[in-house]
Amino acid sequence: MAILKSIVYVLVVLAFIIFGLVFSFRNQALISVDLLFFEMPLFSVGFWILGSLITGVLLGLILALPRQLFQSIKIKMLTKKQHDTNSPTVERVRAESSKGS
Repeated sequence: MAILKSIVYVLVVLAFIIFGLVFSFRNQALISVDLLFFEMPLFSVGFWILGSLITGVLLGLILALPRQLFQSIKIKMLTKKQHDTNSPTVERVRAESSKGS
């Protein structure tokens, strides 16, 4: 199953790369992007659009990383707490307390 998942992942990545190259080659008009205080050099429309897409995806991943790390740490802590709660000592104490009732 892992091999199939890897093959599908590689095929999707290749499809996006091919799509990006075709898109870039089909949009060859040169433009310069003006960023208020700085003007970028002339590049094709396809380059600027794909560059924006890649930059946005990378920024999204970077901004999501702290939350994922926090959730991972919280899951580990809760798993450890649950494991400690189900330890044999706790079970023995629970059994002894129920015998006295």
